[in-house]
Amino acid sequence: MASAPAEPPLLSDEDVEVAGYVRVRLSSEPEARALVLQALEDRGLAVDAAVDLPGSELIVLTGIAPRAVHDRALETLDTLGSVDQILGAVDRVEA
Repeated sequence: MASAPAEPPLLSDEDVEVAGYVRVRLSSEPEARALVLQALEDRGLAVDAAVDLPGSELIVLTGIAPRAVHDRALETLDTLGSVDQILGAVDRVEA
């Protein structure tokens, strides 16, 4: 009788590299957009593109970084006065 194949090891959030998409509604602060982008960069997350949408919304495409870095960056955005609401966040695993 053949033995079952071994389970592959699970990777930690520090080992999985992802790129992301974040959509936020900005506050009425004059520098809200710049503060959001700077906060992401300060947390170690490169900003590949940022697109302004009607209704004070901003879409940010982020560079590749460990998932844990993305998670910490989102936590930071959630505490910023320049962000009224995080409308969505998705990450994708890079092969």
